[in-house]
Amino acid sequence: MKSIQYQLKLVEDNDGTCDCNHIRSTQSSGKVGFLVSYSNSLRNIGNDAIVVYDTVTTNLGGGYDKSTGVFNAPIEGLYYFAWTILVHLGISFYTQLNLNYTIVAKNHAGASGMSTNMPSSQSAVLQMKKTDKVSIKIRNAGVYMIRD
Repeated sequence: MKSIQYQLKLVEDNDGTCDCNHIRSTQSSGKVGFLVSYSNSLRNIGNDAIVVYDTVTTNLGGGYDKSTGVFNAPIEGLYYFAWTILVHLGISFYTQLNLNYTIVAKNHAGASGMSTNMPSSQSAVLQMKKTDKVSIKIRNAGVYMIRD
């Protein structure tokens, strides 16, 4: 009887799904990760605009908000962020990674004087508290990045 009560409790705690193998939920296991991308080119975006990645491939832990482009840490922990930008020849594009509205890393792709498109990647490791916010912002108005 206790075994049945335990299984029913697991089902109740996991929104109707049985955790019969005793695998903990994403929130309690500490597994968080997301992969997002932008489906189009960004053109003439204003300074300090947040890049809202509209294609969500993975959102384990539910931290990325597709409507705002902001990642909210669902649990406290160490997080790794990486992003890449690509610009047309003759164009420069600046982005920054913000933690709670403070710049923590910058990325610049400059193809001025180049005969090809130019990519640039950046990454950062951040110690975050639950509900800390991270976003990618554009640092110069009137420029654009492309999607190949």
